[in-house]
Amino acid sequence: MGLLVLYVLGALAEMYVWQTSVRVREVKVEMARRGLHNGLAPYGYCNGLCSTCTSRNGEGYCPLFGQPDRPESRRGRIPVPHPVDQFAVKLIHALYNQGFSDKDITEYLNTRLFQLPDGRQVKFRTKGPRNFLPERSFTRESIREIITNPFYAGLIARHTVKPLDMDDDQLPGITAMERGRKAQRINPNGSKRAIIELNTGQHQALISVALWQSNQQLRKRKFKTPVNQGNPTREYLLTGVGCCWECHAWDGRKASLRGATGVGSYTYYRCATLHDLYKTRRKRKPEEADPTLPAVGLTAGPGGMGSELPDRHKANLRTEILEEQINQLVENMVIPEDWYEGILAYYLSDDGMSEFEMQGYNMRQELARQRALFRQGHITQAEYEEAYLRINRYLQQFKPSARPEAREVIPLLQDFAGIWRKMNLAERRAILQTMFTGLYFDAEGQLRKASANSPFDRLLGLVLQEPGIPVDLKESAKIA
Repeated sequence: MGLLVLYVLGALAEMYVWQTSVRVREVKVEMARRGLHNGLAPYGYCNGLCSTCTSRNGEGYCPLFGQPDRPESRRGRIPVPHPVDQFAVKLIHALYNQGFSDKDITEYLNTRLFQLPDGRQVKFRTKGPRNFLPERSFTRESIREIITNPFYAGLIARHTVKPLDMDDDQLPGITAMERGRKAQRINPNGSKRAIIELNTGQHQALISVALWQSNQQLRKRKFKTPVNQGNPTREYLLTGVGCCWECHAWDGRKASLRGATGVGSYTYYRCATLHDLYKTRRKRKPEEADPTLPAVGLTAGPGGMGSELPDRHKANLRTEILEEQINQLVENMVIPEDWYEGILAYYLSDDGMSEFEMQGYNMRQELARQRALFRQGHITQAEYEEAYLRINRYLQQFKPSARPEAREVIPLLQDFAGIWRKMNLAERRAILQTMFTGLYFDAEGQLRKASANSPFDRLLGLVLQEPGIPVDLKESAKIA
């Protein structure tokens, strides 16, 4: 009986803790989707409660220390830009986008004084909640946190979390004393730095979303390779969608096109298969691996690539020739008019059409009731038509196109080519990766195949495209 009571009490205690954990996680998800930040304000921001400020970057550092609370913080609910640290954040992102490494930025910030727009000279320092040194200098880790945090672009991120687990923080049968340290638990959901959702925050952004996205792309390409400031990083439009037609026609493989720089300001695209082959030849010859084949029960046969496939390629394809064809193809697209309401809905609200449909829900229910009364003979046709016209006029007010600020966007939607020409490189690349799964170019730089997702294949006139025949951009424009 004692064991039974013990197990019951333990289960009740665990149920309470479990339900509390679930509710806390639900609250955090809801706050993130409403654009509210969970936790302490990151570097570059403060809680706005200047009258009761206890930050280590407050007295003697912040000019607003001891002043009245900032109303835009809504009593500390929304982080507001720090009068001094916000300039350090902007400087860090600008330097990183120019090719400076984390180490370069760290040394730059730790060894210089900076003059603010109001004329004061300061030496930037971190918040340093765990750094009790007075200078609280920057480190490579602190720079990395600032570069990768989407909060500075006005976004609230949700990261992966470990599943709920009531077990102790140690491995079964092995105590922390035996390990000499606290046993580490592996998160089956992946790295805690992985972002699973981005929402628009209610706080003020310090940098643009385009700048943050550009820095993330730069960081992915760097890995652990030092940055050579003499060779600036270049962006390429067809990254992720450009493919080699010669490799595709050879054995159906999907070999991507990689950007490469040439002499002067010329840039090119090169097939990944050809590029990897050259890299392999520079390192080790393929025949050097032949003695290893018998050990695994293999032999070298005549079915290899040989020299026929590389000979089908051209070493370099000029970027302007390939990208001009893509520009002509995409500019042929015309946005259907029945898409306007949905696009305008997302222009006005992050919830899209769901918000507008919710506003007219009661009136649609009333229209359905009037229709049912008419079919049952309780009202006349004239009464039903009068109710229908009245309710329909009311519902028209809840369409996105009825808003004056939305009607200004309609002329832009009618000229998609103009929108495309105004986009920057990152925005164009994102559009291409949404529209296409592959754009295949042959050795002469001719677009031979455009694999588009639905419904863009119909909008671009690619439904009747014959495989292997170069894409006729003029015919595509006529069909579109």
